This record gives sequence, C-alpha cells and structure tokens, in this order.
Amino acid sequence: MTQIWVAPVDLDNCATEPIHVPGAIQPHGVLIAVTEPDLTIAVVSANVAEWFGVGPGEALGSDLAALLGPDNRDVIERFRILEWVRRFDEISLSFAGRQLIATIHRSGPYLVIEIESDDDDDRSGRIVREAAMALQVSRSVLDVADSAARWIKSLAGFDRVMVYRFDADWNGEVIAERKRADLNTFLGLHYPASDIPLQARELYRRNWLRLIPDIGYKPVALVPPVAHDTARPLDLSASTLRSVSPIHIEYLSNMGVGASMSVSIVINGALWGLVACHHYSGAHTVSVASRNAAEFLAQLISLRISETLEADAKSVAIELTAIADRVAHAFATATQPNISAVLDEHQDDVLALAGASGMFIRSSGGVWRLGVTPPDDVVDSIIRSWPEHDEILRTDRLAEDCPDTAPHAEGASGALAFALINDRSEFIAWFRPEIVRAVDWGGDPHNAKLALAEDESVRLSPRKSFDLWRETIRGRAESWDDGTIRAAQHFTRHLGAALQRNERDSASLAKDLQRIMRPDELPSVAGYSFSVFAQSAGRGEIGGDWYDALVLDGGLVAIIVGDVAGHGLLAASEMAQLRNILRAYITENAQPANALERLDRYMLHALPGSIATVVCAVIDTARSTMQISHAGHVPSLVVQSGDASFVQLDGDPLLGHRESTRSERLYQLAVGDTVILYSDGLVETRRLSLDRGLSELQRAAADILHVETTDVRAVDLAARLLGDDHQDDVSVLFVRRTSSGI
Repeated sequence: MTQIWVAPVDLDNCATEPIHVPGAIQPHGVLIAVTEPDLTIAVVSANVAEWFGVGPGEALGSDLAALLGPDNRDVIERFRILEWVRRFDEISLSFAGRQLIATIHRSGPYLVIEIESDDDDDRSGRIVREAAMALQVSRSVLDVADSAARWIKSLAGFDRVMVYRFDADWNGEVIAERKRADLNTFLGLHYPASDIPLQARELYRRNWLRLIPDIGYKPVALVPPVAHDTARPLDLSASTLRSVSPIHIEYLSNMGVGASMSVSIVINGALWGLVACHHYSGAHTVSVASRNAAEFLAQLISLRISETLEADAKSVAIELTAIADRVAHAFATATQPNISAVLDEHQDDVLALAGASGMFIRSSGGVWRLGVTPPDDVVDSIIRSWPEHDEILRTDRLAEDCPDTAPHAEGASGALAFALINDRSEFIAWFRPEIVRAVDWGGDPHNAKLALAEDESVRLSPRKSFDLWRETIRGRAESWDDGTIRAAQHFTRHLGAALQRNERDSASLAKDLQRIMRPDELPSVAGYSFSVFAQSAGRGEIGGDWYDALVLDGGLVAIIVGDVAGHGLLAASEMAQLRNILRAYITENAQPANALERLDRYMLHALPGSIATVVCAVIDTARSTMQISHAGHVPSLVVQSGDASFVQLDGDPLLGHRESTRSERLYQLAVGDTVILYSDGLVETRRLSLDRGLSELQRAAADILHVETTDVRAVDLAARLLGDDHQDDVSVLFVRRTSSGI
C-alpha cells in the first residue's frame, strides 16, 4: 500500500502545519512531475493507472511522451518550449477518447502537470462578460462584494457564496452573501483569525483559487513520497489538486459543508479577503474552465475593490487636508502667531481632521489642550510607551497597549501622536473615545478548540458550534486610517512651523530682555578684577539665568547670579522682575540675607507658583570682606591660597517655596582670593551628574587659579567643564582680589 507523507497535526500545531507539502492530492485529477528539459517522470500520484493505464512503478523514470501517447505529441512539444512560464492553464489533452485539460506550474526543479477531465459547458465566457460589466458600475466596497457573490455563485453553482473581509487582526467578517433560499444567512457574522491560520492565508495570497469538490475524498499519495532528486516532499504550494489539511476538512465537516471553493481577493500584494463558496448537498465539481473564469473574476473583483477603497480614501483625505489647510492658513496669516488663540478659534476643525474627541500639545512654548484629554501625567506615560522604532504612536486599544495607564485615561481608548522634535519631549497627540459595539460571531471565538478523546490520548479539534454568539467589545476606539494619519501629519507640520515662528519671536524678545537686564559692563573697582561667562541653552532657548554686578555707596559692590525655573519669554520676564526688585532691595539695605528674605516674600505674593534660586554677595572693598547668602542655589566657590572650597550655609530653601530666614557667611579676602558665582548649568550636563560636576569644578578652579595669576577669565573655567556640552543656560561670575587697592 502506498504511504502518504504526513505530519502529525492538531490545533496546537495547526498554525505551523506544513500544508504546502501534504504528500498527496485530491482524487479528481492526476499529478505528474517531470524533470526538464528531458521531461522524465520523477513523481506521480498513485492514481496514474486510472487515467493512463500505467502504474506508478512503470511510469517513474519513463518519458512523459510515452505516458501521454502519440495523440498528445503537439502538447509535449509545447511543454518543451515553456521554460519561461511559471504557470499555464487550460492545455487540452486527449487519451483513449477522453477529453482532458491540464494545468502546469513549476515547483523547485520540476515541471508539475495536473490533469483533470474537461467538463466545460461553455457558460463561463458569457458569465464573465456580464460580471465584468456589473462590477464596473459598482460604486462602493459593499456593492462590489455583492456583485462578486452573485456572479461567482452563478458561475460555480455553490449553495452559498460569501465575501469575507479580514480586519487588522485577521478576524473575518461576511460582508456579502448569495445563498440557497432555505439556508440561514451568515451575513454580518464574524469568524476568528484561528479559523484560517497564517500559513493558510499565505497560500491564499499566492494562489487565487482553491477547490475541494468532495470533503469526504480519500487522499491520493504521491510516488515516491520524497522525491529522489531533492530528498524532500514535492512542494505543492501552487497545485490545484493539493490535498487539504485534515483540520480544515474537519472544520468544513463541522459546518455541514460537503464541497467548498475559495477565491482570493488580493490588494497591493496583500490578502484582503476571500470569496468563500460552500455546498451542502454532497460533492460539487467545478470545471477547470469555470475555475479559471472565477480566478479571472477574482482579479477583477480585487481591482474594483482596490479602486473603490482608493477613491474613498482620496475623497476623505482631500476633505481632511482641506480642514488642516484652513487651520494652517490661520497660523500663517496671524500678525503675531498666538497658538492658543488659533487653536481655540479652530477647535472643531483641529479635532475633526483626526476624528478625535481631544488633542494635547506639549512644546517648549507651553501645553495646549482641546476637548477631552487624559491628565498630563497619563499622557506622558502613554508617550513613554511609544516604541522607539515607530515613527508615530498609533493605537485604537489603549487598554491592551498601555494597560497601566488605560484605567486613568478618562475616556480615551485610542491615541495618535507625532513628535515635534526628535527626542519626543515635544509632541502632539489626538485621542479617540471608546466605542462599545456588539459583534456577532459564527460560534464562540474564545472556544475555537475542542478536546476530543481518542484511545488514551487527547487531540485538539476545530470547534463544532457555529451558532450565533454575540460579544460586547469594550476598550476599543475607531481605528486610525491612513487618510486621517496623513491629514494629522499635514497639520503637525504646519503647527511645528507656527511653533518655531512663535519661539523665534519669543526668543527675540527674551534675548532683548536678557540683554537689557544684564549690566552693559562689569564694574571697575581698584584692587579687584571681574570676569563673566554667559551662554544660552544648546537649542538656543532663552531661560531665566541672570548675573548682576553693581557698585553701591560706601565702597560696596554687590554681585548676584540667579536662575528662574523654565525657559522662554515667561522665564525671561520673571527674571527681569526679580533682578530689578533685588537691585532695589540690596541698594536700600546692603545685607544679602535681608534682601533675599524680602525677595522671597515678593515672589510668594506677586509671582505665586514661580520658583527661583539666587546667590547674592556684597564685597566691602575698604575692609576686604565679603558677606554672602544663598537661596536654593548651587554653592558658591571660594578659592583662597590655592584651596577651593564651597560656601556652606544653614537652611537654603528655594525662593518662592515659603517664607524663610536666610543665613550669611563672612569671608576675609586676601590678595589672590577668588569668589566664583555660577548657575547649575555649569555643573550638571549630559556628561556630568551634579555631584561629579561639583567635584570637577572644585579641581578645575584650584588648578586654574594660582595666586600669581592676575588674568582671570570665567570662560576658561567654563571651557574646562562644558566643552560643547550645554543643555541649560550657564552663567559664571568671577570676582578676584588682585591687589591691596589704592
């Protein structure tokens, strides 16, 4: 008895079952594989004697011409000149007065010839012509699908013909149906992805049509089961007679199907859906000519669905892009772009262009929210979940993709985000609400496996129930289609340009404020030298760093370095206020601690919520002393006799946090002593942690500042610590006693 090459299979390994090498064919045809160019028979199906009167043993190794006989001499010659053909259909043969039809394709080193009876009734040409005209006037996907079901049923004669569309998760939905009048409808039912495993979908993608005339067939083995030339089973991926997985046969049997045919719908090289044909009243054969006509229709159907989808997508894209352009025009024509004003005025358009219920923007210029958005920290968590290799964040199921944040997302079940800068610290995100929907399944999709006891083992089998099973789907939003994404990207580009213009305008104003608020020149005081280094953040943003040096009455000189939290125009304007207020306080009472206490009270009342740090020192040039006080600032550095030490003060809270009593320290300054005031941008960078930065500052200052050196430059110290690495604003102010004065 001829053995069939099979791999053990149940639903646990169904997804990896080698269905392309079943080692057998269906019995309604015969298969012959020959080598080229000599056309020597290398593999045959075991039923070859039923067709040509020669058994497998005699056929193997013989010439194809000897098997097919002299009536097919012309056909044999055609086989010899078809080296460039991957597949060829409807080759007419005759043998012993019987009309046959052959289909050929190539598999590895073999030319594979599949032969069946020629039973064409010459209806297929007329049906194809009528179907082609009907498809041309179909204007929607559902219209095309309905025409497809109608004409495939008319052509192939099955009891039920359905058009089955895959979703993003490969679940299927029946979107059109033509059936025998007494059958229950499957229209609108969904089927789980497990019903058609990955490797089966791949074969559907590669082959337009698959026929099983009788699910009760007995497979016909290939001889030999493993080809001698390759030592492997013959690959039947492109075969029309290929035997079917026993799992699939059992699945069809559980549905009460006696015969089936599947016609693929392929769009842009991807499997979009299937035309699934079922017959319930026994076996059902479809002629080769009718199958080829159905395959041709499948290509027409695929083309019309593709054209319809493209037309629909283009129409939506034009509409959404027009909305984005309206908002972009508002940004472009504003005399002084005000992001908040434009967004508020065009809120409906901004949300409509992405079909969203909320939008969130974070940039260096601020945060904007429209509609319903999750809390800021939840939005940030969602953005942090964004895979690094993905250009955009796109999800319609936050509950699954971001399970930690989803419970706090306040109605947002879908998110679409684009980065405004590369590190994604600035971004724009749209949110869509949950859409609760009922889905009707053909059987429980969560019970796709059935355990069957066989002898002493248990095998997993396809489900038997296909009764209507309704499921309520939660936690999902409407998916983001390509047209919406393109419109959102279009808007994001215009928004980014507007933000850049806004930032340039703000930066220009901030630079003016910073320039105005800094002294034009450092004091000229006998016996002391002053040096300053000031630089804005690496991205060109203007922050709240400032330095000041002013001569007071009685031979006193005040030196100050401060830093307001934040960047941009707001930080610069707050810096200007604090600088002027502190100048007034220190001029009125030249006690640093007193001035900082008063500045604290001012901030709590006049600038609630603002935070700043300041170091303030007053040098008495007559007594050669310095009084110094800090408010939450990095410690000043004093270099005396080559030893660099940080100023240590008790209690040093930030300004604007609470009213605090400030402490002072008094230093006696000898010739060569240097006081260094600086902002944290000098000692905390991408390269340096704060602790390490302070240590390097201490070493660098002791190294650079020798007693005999009089040419002190703050830039030298900054260069040692920073190099080209500066993310934040940096201010460094040196004061050095150079001589005993006059």
